Amino acid sequence: MSKLPKVFISYRRDESTGFAGRLHERLTSLYGTESVFMDVDDIGAGADFVKTIEDQIASCNVLLVLIGNQWLTLKSGNGVRRLDDPHDFVRIEISKALAGNVRVIPLLVNNAKMPVEKDVPADIRGLCRRQAIELTEERWEYDFGRLVEALSGESSQRKSRRKLMLLAGGIAVLAAAGGVLWFREGAPPVTGKWAATVTYDFLPAQPETFVFEQMDDQIRGSASFLGVERTILEGTIQDDRISFITRTREFSGADTRESANHYAGTVKGPEIQFVMQTIGGFSDHPPVKFTARRVE
Repeated sequence: MSKLPKVFISYRRDESTGFAGRLHERLTSLYGTESVFMDVDDIGAGADFVKTIEDQIASCNVLLVLIGNQWLTLKSGNGVRRLDDPHDFVRIEISKALAGNVRVIPLLVNNAKMPVEKDVPADIRGLCRRQAIELTEERWEYDFGRLVEALSGESSQRKSRRKLMLLAGGIAVLAAAGGVLWFREGAPPVTGKWAATVTYDFLPAQPETFVFEQMDDQIRGSASFLGVERTILEGTIQDDRISFITRTREFSGADTRESANHYAGTVKGPEIQFVMQTIGGFSDHPPVKFTARRVE
């Protein structure tokens, strides 16, 4: 079982409060309130601001830095750029994390660009060398799935786009399972039936089945959870990355709650390496990693 991360969320109220709040809510639902700290909102009245940040950074293993389009240029009331102020809390958070060898993940909000080293103070230039993850309204579930995968220990780097395979001046084909799979650049075909053995934190290994129908960059079909087929919702595929959601209901006495299973995977030929996170229901669960293999 993967060790749960302890996360510190760094953001500027002027440009990314909505994203920070939504991210805080989703992460606490996954990892618990004790595992997610969101800067000033979690600092008690009368507490030493800098010392509290230092203590929290020291106890965290991941710093998430939300970077919007004004992150570099926002100024204080005196006209000084905030990043140039050594007492700026965002700068302090990043500096302490980098100095303490805390893992730093930039989150680019709504198509923001990564800052370059020459534009930031020397003590936080290490941020500019960190691999970033995009966070957008349009692809929220997909982007959040990538973040969960990164927090689970998977590589956050995207695989390079698949190249067309040429054979004898034509398009190469792969014969498998009595059929022919046609590969096109940028989106591996996943149409068909896939099977996996999944070990949940509350049950021994369970056989699960996935039936996908790929329509350009959309995925439809079903994915079983605990052996019961669930309809795929919000299914997308981009390059070799696939993501989707299924929903189920949990019962405890007369109480009923809905939970959602968020799947994020990487297609590697006849295999898909998945990370699945259950959100909601009556209890919290760590992310589950498994490999699905093509059977039809």
